[in-house]
Amino acid sequence: MTSDTEKSQEDSSQEESFVSVKKARSSKNRKKRKGAKPARRKVSNEAIFAKYPRHSVDKVLRIPKAILEQNAGKDCSEQETAQFVGVGLNGPFRSEISSAIKYGFLTRPSPGRVKVTELAKTVLRPQQPNDSLTGLRQAVMNAPEFGEVYNHYRGENLPDRQFFENALVDKFHLPKEKVSEFIDLFLSSLEAAGLSENIGGKTRIIDVSKDASTLGQEDTPALRKLSWLGSTLHT
Repeated sequence: MTSDTEKSQEDSSQEESFVSVKKARSSKNRKKRKGAKPARRKVSNEAIFAKYPRHSVDKVLRIPKAILEQNAGKDCSEQETAQFVGVGLNGPFRSEISSAIKYGFLTRPSPGRVKVTELAKTVLRPQQPNDSLTGLRQAVMNAPEFGEVYNHYRGENLPDRQFFENALVDKFHLPKEKVSEFIDLFLSSLEAAGLSENIGGKTRIIDVSKDASTLGQEDTPALRKLSWLGSTLHT
């Protein structure tokens, strides 16, 4: 028969064993947590690869136009810029600001603020007949990835769609899911800046260093579009 003393010693031994196992498990869990690698934040392909402007060159002029007309072109906050344009400061508007910066129409004097550039003034307040067109062309060539693709094909016809898509992925390292959007924006920007022409169903990229004479033409799609744009700048 077990005495009360022996039973007390047995219970004490079991309790010590339980506490010891619990401490060992707790220590093991702490080591796991300490050694565990932090979860990596997922970054979208858009954030990584969308270096090109997300708008065609003629679609981002309303922001520098509004700053010129309502703030004399001086630097202002993004919130003020949104108020000048008459929209909310949201994701799409921030994307538009980013596109305008990539074209060289806006610059950032400090975080969260924007300022109109001389290039934007050249387009919006031309002093010479060809200033607007020259400025738009420079903006397209300024833009990340647009400028690279333009320089590669200038003076040549663009390949057929399939081959052009393959080249954008293989040579210029655009992700496949961005190729269609890139082509639409690139071609729209080329047309707006008078940097392309259709010859026999092919899109030819104009080399401005060799085809400077095109600046003297008064009836091109680009100049007609600029004429329409000019009529909206004072509305």
